[in-house]
Amino acid sequence: MERSHLQWYYKRTMDTLRYEGIHILLWRTFKICLSPLGALGMTTLCRKDLTLPLREIRAKVEVTFGQATESDIEELTTLVVRRYGPKAYKKRDMFRDELLERFANGNKCFVAKIGTEIVHYNWIFFQGWEWIVLRRFIHLKDDEALCNHGTTVEAWRGKSIHTAVNNQMLLFLKQSGYRRAYTTVNTDYKSSKKALYRVGWEISGTMLFFSSHAEQRKVGYGGSVEPWSLLQRSKSQSIRRDNECERGQPAAGRKRKLIAESSKERRRA
Repeated sequence: MERSHLQWYYKRTMDTLRYEGIHILLWRTFKICLSPLGALGMTTLCRKDLTLPLREIRAKVEVTFGQATESDIEELTTLVVRRYGPKAYKKRDMFRDELLERFANGNKCFVAKIGTEIVHYNWIFFQGWEWIVLRRFIHLKDDEALCNHGTTVEAWRGKSIHTAVNNQMLLFLKQSGYRRAYTTVNTDYKSSKKALYRVGWEISGTMLFFSSHAEQRKVGYGGSVEPWSLLQRSKSQSIRRDNECERGQPAAGRKRKLIAESSKERRRA
């Protein structure tokens, strides 16, 4: 059953006070007040050197790790809708289509299950990723990948599940020959940042931005924001151009192989 807007916001407020603190609550309230004008945010950009040794990290509860497939689309869509609150229920079909597009593009969704229930999901993007709010696009080299869009079901938070899944994703990339990974996290999400620090992610920069409804722009940043670059064209055009540039380059084979394997798995299913 869908929770009312009031119940959802009340719980979010109490959780923020409990886990993040009054200063984070004031920051998020300020962002909500500005929302009629545009989106205000602060994002931490991180990178991970996969040529260095990785240690295995376990969750505090017994979980099973794996990769989701298109057969899990309904459960994944439900988790995404719950993550974004009551307003997202009306956009269920949009979220479902977006997830299917990610599978079709060869991206991988790592999950943690307790029994048969998915309690955490997290994505690896290989071809690049568009940040719609800022019209920015991360351009990935053949030995790079982006880990993003992960969340844990509320009832199972605080059990180091996010940390363990993220660790499994990095181990997968390292074993597949990738040399560097990137991720982003909202600067005011203390729990998510803590999970990344435990895995050994390195902060490369922090970006403060305001996106008006009329124009998207980056206000300022500290540190290095590479490999982010201002997006001058649509996502589909960016991916098409990058793929055309890769043709004939030996290093591109590894990334295409992973994407091809995903396509074969879908056809067999």
